[in-house]
Amino acid sequence: MKLLTTIFQAHQLDSVRTALIETGFSAMTVTSVRGAGVHKGTTATYRGAIYKDEFSDCIQIDLAIEAAQVEKAIEVIRTVISSEEDGVLWVRPLERFIHFHKR
Repeated sequence: MKLLTTIFQAHQLDSVRTALIETGFSAMTVTSVRGAGVHKGTTATYRGAIYKDEFSDCIQIDLAIEAAQVEKAIEVIRTVISSEEDGVLWVRPLERFIHFHKR
């Protein structure tokens, strides 16, 4: 198994999630994260003082999937995210996956 992790701008969550569900990837973990990189954050002025937030709000999605499904998931995510500057994605080996549920 593999653990696919992608981080992208928060406004793209609905599009990415819908596309993944429509192609059979319904089990996912979605986390709000903050990141720095291409997007430089925001600057605001309040009562004459300048406040700079160097981080931007992002979404992280983790998918635990079979190795054979990795390329399909990557294709779906890359199709939805408009350019390489809008997100990152990486894949790691997942040694063991245990699903807990009531019996």
